[in-house]
Amino acid sequence: MLRGRVYTTDLNLNRGNRISVACAGLLWMALLAAPLWPVTLLVALFPAIILLGLNRQLFRFFYEERGFRFALATIPWVWLYYTYSGLCIVLGVWAYLRSKGHTTRRVLRFKALREAERTVAA
Repeated sequence: MLRGRVYTTDLNLNRGNRISVACAGLLWMALLAAPLWPVTLLVALFPAIILLGLNRQLFRFFYEERGFRFALATIPWVWLYYTYSGLCIVLGVWAYLRSKGHTTRRVLRFKALREAERTVAA
């Protein structure tokens, strides 16, 4: 998608899934910051509530099929799914930006060289 510069939505993702990935990341950041700043535990409630709300149909399905305990047990697994999806996106973009064939980096470097030459020439 990055190499071809074509952004398609054919990956079975909708806006709610993307928001869930962002909320999972925010949740982890708040939880990791909690030992230093305990107030972030309160901040962690907001992405957690949003994650529950966005995925309520999925949890309702689990509840109807297997009951309350099963639905409750799936919550951390669904959140883990969104967490590793977000990590994969970050790692994929990072790998793409670090790749030798990445043209944007070359273009930016070329622009920086041109600006430096202009500065030196002036």
